[in-house]
Amino acid sequence: MFSVVICTRHRSDQLLTTLVSVLAFKPHEVIVVVNDCKTTEMALRSFGDPRVKLVVNTKNFGAGRAKHQGVLLAVTEKVLVLDDDAEVLPESDLFFALSLLDKYALVQGLILANDKHQRRRNEQPFIFFKTRSGLHEIGYFIGACHFVCRPKFIQAGGYANAEAYGFEELELSLNLLIRGEKIVFTDRFKVLHRKHKSGRIPTLELKNLMFSKRMQISYEYFPFLLSFISFTIWSFFMFGRVRFSLFPGFNPRPKIDFLALLKNRFLWSRAFF
Repeated sequence: MFSVVICTRHRSDQLLTTLVSVLAFKPHEVIVVVNDCKTTEMALRSFGDPRVKLVVNTKNFGAGRAKHQGVLLAVTEKVLVLDDDAEVLPESDLFFALSLLDKYALVQGLILANDKHQRRRNEQPFIFFKTRSGLHEIGYFIGACHFVCRPKFIQAGGYANAEAYGFEELELSLNLLIRGEKIVFTDRFKVLHRKHKSGRIPTLELKNLMFSKRMQISYEYFPFLLSFISFTIWSFFMFGRVRFSLFPGFNPRPKIDFLALLKNRFLWSRAFF
């Protein structure tokens, strides 16, 4: 028995396709959290499947907090978290993915870019060997398709601190690893991620939010040297120059020290990138 959590806003057509694909796997419930969107709310109210439970926010709290809200409301311990434009493919091995949650705190599925089953480089959780197949322990995950063990998700803080956009997956990954939990990738559960060309929010706003959140995580979690290197790399990546005015400063007590980094190699996975 498992639940599904989806956050959505302004994507009614894509959402309905996603719902049809995941309902074919007979979930106990599908919790859809709508962030301030009347058209999507109306489309869901007329969908007609009693397994679909609608949660309506009158403000846009962002995808991370909405997903957190949905997981908290789920009645099962195993939860599949999907993007509203991630269509589950019929050949996916659901039972295998769910069984992995008996050992792992979080399981990421395979995210495909198109009908040719090509992969996007930035949606694979490996620094190298992006086309790797099989079952692999990983240090971070991509949020479009992931299973969580609900109690472990909550104990690690989930997405409660997520901003409007960006990096809530990285923060959850680090919190799970710090607690001694493990994250795994499998290519036996597959989704087709039909990303909208226009994106979720304007490019400049997206860049500012991503940079701010990424630097906040570096500051709170990693030693100063790694934070500074990450800040420099991301400054050039996002803006083409170093923006010292945005550096968060020195944190004398980060959550991860060098000893912890030596003990767990997966904590390095997103220290810089």
